[in-house]
Amino acid sequence: MEALISSPSIDGRFNLLEAVQLSSDLRIEEINIIRKRLGRLSHTSQGVIMEALAQRWAALDPVGAFQNARRETADGRWRDRLGAAASTALVARDPEAALDLISGAPSRALQQTIGAWILPALAKTNPARAAAYLATDKAFSRSRETVGMVAQHYGRIFPQDAIAWANGLPTMDAKSIALKMAWFGWAETNPQEVAATITRDGFRSVDPDVFQGITATWSKTDPFAALAWAETLPAGRTRDNAQMAVLAGVSELPPDEAQRLIASASSENVRKEFAEQFAKRLAQTDVNQALSWAEALPSGLARSEALNSVVQHWSVEDPAAAARYASTHANSKEGLNIFAHAYSQWVQSDPEAAFAYGQTLPRGKQRDAAAATAVNAMRDEDPQKAVAWYRNIEDATAAKSIAEGLLGSLVKTDPATAMQFASEIPADAQPKAYQNLVRNWAFSEPEKAGQWVNTLPHGEARDSAVVAYVSVIDGMDAGSAAKWANTITDPKKRASHTAQMVHRWMQNDRAAAAAWVQTSDFPPDVRQDLDRFLRQSQETRPDRD
Repeated sequence: MEALISSPSIDGRFNLLEAVQLSSDLRIEEINIIRKRLGRLSHTSQGVIMEALAQRWAALDPVGAFQNARRETADGRWRDRLGAAASTALVARDPEAALDLISGAPSRALQQTIGAWILPALAKTNPARAAAYLATDKAFSRSRETVGMVAQHYGRIFPQDAIAWANGLPTMDAKSIALKMAWFGWAETNPQEVAATITRDGFRSVDPDVFQGITATWSKTDPFAALAWAETLPAGRTRDNAQMAVLAGVSELPPDEAQRLIASASSENVRKEFAEQFAKRLAQTDVNQALSWAEALPSGLARSEALNSVVQHWSVEDPAAAARYASTHANSKEGLNIFAHAYSQWVQSDPEAAFAYGQTLPRGKQRDAAAATAVNAMRDEDPQKAVAWYRNIEDATAAKSIAEGLLGSLVKTDPATAMQFASEIPADAQPKAYQNLVRNWAFSEPEKAGQWVNTLPHGEARDSAVVAYVSVIDGMDAGSAAKWANTITDPKKRASHTAQMVHRWMQNDRAAAAAWVQTSDFPPDVRQDLDRFLRQSQETRPDRD
């Protein structure tokens, strides 16, 4: 066991299973040694092995295990596992003596800790006694976890008594959690009975989470009945969530029954989730069967999501086949999205073949969607090829939607091509694209970025580029930033940004800023604002000898 835990090649379930099996042969003195060497395992593996070690110690010496857990302060996970395992063994020996261990603890904090070990263990076999003990002390009734565990065990065995007990608890918080978990416990053993009881007595006093617990358990034996009952719940999120919980049993249905179940759900979102999950399960074993099943669904969101689920799985294994199939269903927005996903996978695995196939598609939305998908898939790895794909897009809206991202990738790898490509972007997309291009570029190469901005024709796109450029260089050279801002075409933007840059410039070199303002041409309102600022700054300057 020690050699296995210390092995540098621990990996996966086999070793973990072997470690758990080996723990059943350990002696007490070996348990702590092993437990202290679990640090190199994953959090989950640590928990599994700790549980096995705790059970082994409790089986050998429950009293010693309990006392060790009481003294443990450094590792709360180990303390609670060991304490719970030891308490289960002690309760089996003598329930009343185990309860005395709670009251015999020297502090309220330790009593709470021990109670959290012993009361749930007792509730598994004698929930009435655990519930009675818990109800005698308000401090225990404030422990939500302990109250909930006792109530759940009680509800599994004596549900009516558990509900009555929960209603009698002294605080509203304890009553709320106890009722919820008592209903849950009852639903785990007899969902039909608890559903009938809730229907008879009304839904308002029951936590909505309980409805999901009922349908989740019930669906494992009769999902049709569970869904039918969920349909009787008040309309809205409560009903939808209860129907969603039926998914727990859907995966085991034959395909034809799954289709019937989907059709019987009133909520479109529920039908969609059912179809998506069932199609995904079928695709894992037989893609062709999954496709046939999804295609047989009525037109709508459920069918689209089912097909999408199948194609996503298929495109991992055979993206070319998945894309070719999806292209035959790309006559709607949902169909185009399905095709785009599969085609994206194909582009990444074999871009040349994908490009050749894309050229065979009829001109229009599908061909543009293929090109746009390819651009997004390869723009970071091969921006030059992405530009070639981009130039095959005919629809301006589709081109606009991806132009900015492609330009951003080009700026990082090939600024020269980025400058050339910028002019190809649809006019209404240029302002934002230019702004992002210049902002990124100017940080690394401000001079080259400025030279490119200077080549742009005056207009909205150039104004956006100038604003971005000014926002970068104002901290490097406020004077140049002010002069650049004064070239903006839009009067309001020009006035605003020029004034900002002059104010910044004056903080660094008032004389140079004032001289430029006096000799430069400004609209009257801008001139008035700048002159006023110059006078104010002069008046507030400290006197100099």
